[in-house]
Amino acid sequence: YAPPPPRPGGMYQAPQVQAAAVQAAGGGGGRRPGGGRPGGGPTPVPDAVATASQAARLGFIRKVYCILSLQLAVTFGIVSIFTFVPDVRFWVLDYKGGNPWFSWTCMGAAFGVFIVLVCCGEMARRHPWNMILLLVFTAFEGLFLGSIAARYACNAPSSELYSCPTSALITNDYSQCTLNRDMCNKADGSIPGGYLVLIAIGATVVLVLSLTLFACQTKFDFTGAAP
Repeated sequence: YAPPPPRPGGMYQAPQVQAAAVQAAGGGGGRRPGGGRPGGGPTPVPDAVATASQAARLGFIRKVYCILSLQLAVTFGIVSIFTFVPDVRFWVLDYKGGNPWFSWTCMGAAFGVFIVLVCCGEMARRHPWNMILLLVFTAFEGLFLGSIAARYACNAPSSELYSCPTSALITNDYSQCTLNRDMCNKADGSIPGGYLVLIAIGATVVLVLSLTLFACQTKFDFTGAAP
C-alpha cells in the first residue's frame, strides 16, 4: 500500500485529487497507476514517513513500541518458565533424552521466520499474517533464549554436571550420560546464570515500556533525529 502524497499542510490529499495528479503525470491511457506495479496504486512517495503529519508519525511510533513491548513481555514470560521450573530446565539439559537439538531448532526456526518477514514484503504487511509471523518469531525466540537461560542456570562445569561412563567420553556419545540435578542447586553466593539472562530481558522490557509510555503521551517529535 502506498500512501497518497501529503499536501503542504501535512494533510493527505483526497483520492480523487491524487488520481487527477497521476493522470496529469501520464498515468492514464489505460495503464495502471504506478507504471504497472503489482496491485496498482501510485509510485511510493520518497521519504513518506518523514513527510507525513506529526500525528501520523506519533501514531506509528506508538504502534511499533506497543507491539515490541508485547513481544518482549511474551519473551520474558517464556524465559521465566525455563528459569523457575526445574523440570523444564532439566529437560533442556538432559543429554540422555537427546534434547540438545532444542536450542538449535528454535534458533533456526526464529531465523527462518525472520527471513520471511524481511524478504516477503507483501506477507509482512498483510493482516493477520504479519501478526501471526511476529507471534511465531517471538515464540521461537523466547524458547531459544529460555534454553540459554536453562543452560546458564547451573553454575557447574560439564564434568560435574553429568555423570558419564568412560566409553561415552571416548566416543563423545553424551546420550549415555546422566544429569546430576543436585549440581544445579549449588549455593556459592553468586547469582544463577539463568537469573542473569532473565534480568537482562527484564531490563530491556522496562526500557521499552518506558519509551512506549513516553511515545504515547509526548508532544515532541523525534522521528527526524536518526541518531
